[in-house]
Amino acid sequence: MVRQFVIPRVKLLKIRNPWGSGGEWTGAWGKNSTGWQKHSLVRRSCKPSKVSDGTFWMEWRDAVQFFEGGGVCMVKKAWYQYRFPGQFIGIIPSVVLKIELRKKQKLLFTLSQKDRRLQNPDDPDQLYKGLLISVTGHNAQKGTQQIVALSTDNPEVHPPEKYEYIVARDVGLELELDPTKGPFYVIPRIMTTNQNGPKDFTLGMLAPNKSTARGLRVSFVHLPDTCPTLRNVVSFPMNGEAATHVRFQYKKRGGAPRVKAGITVFDATHVTETYLHPQ
Repeated sequence: MVRQFVIPRVKLLKIRNPWGSGGEWTGAWGKNSTGWQKHSLVRRSCKPSKVSDGTFWMEWRDAVQFFEGGGVCMVKKAWYQYRFPGQFIGIIPSVVLKIELRKKQKLLFTLSQKDRRLQNPDDPDQLYKGLLISVTGHNAQKGTQQIVALSTDNPEVHPPEKYEYIVARDVGLELELDPTKGPFYVIPRIMTTNQNGPKDFTLGMLAPNKSTARGLRVSFVHLPDTCPTLRNVVSFPMNGEAATHVRFQYKKRGGAPRVKAGITVFDATHVTETYLHPQ
């Protein structure tokens, strides 16, 4: 949450410590700051908490000094959630989503790499790679695939003007797909080859409707190393795709996550997870 004021001229950002308590900001506009008493309009607008609940306010200039990045949490509680694991072999993703649909539909895609906070200091995954989600659609006039959306800094520009990789743990892209421009390919991208071998990633998809054979058809394919889109070509013929088998996580509305496997999302079979009990 962001609040901007003219008197005093200040921009405030509300932050919550995910651990729930402790570790709160004690500088300007913290809970004990005198600014709240001096500026009643700001206090009434922000309603700062007086208890140690993990929430606090910071001035924007302090936030950008102490935090190296941030993101927006897209809450889609009623949507279906899918998580597809994969690897970058060089710059080639092991799995790409092929999407066909019968009516316009909004979808949200995410691309994630391992959280470096969970890695050892000498682990190669401590260094994030530049990530990008590219989406291609069918150009009926030319008979080719062409870029229709990228997870760039300005996703409102269509068609995208340039490829911009973002060095972060996660990148995301929300867009509406038109069935007349399908099939679509959702392609995970990495800026440079990982020098330490394959690089794990998770491609996420959130959809208001479940993937079905007669509605939202989602299939898993592998693109050949020679596919032009992997060299940032905007328009190209799609040749040589191959079906690939993926084991993935699926969560329906209000349900618990389940594991499925197959070459499509809509026709995948449930996998029974086995857990070893301690002796």
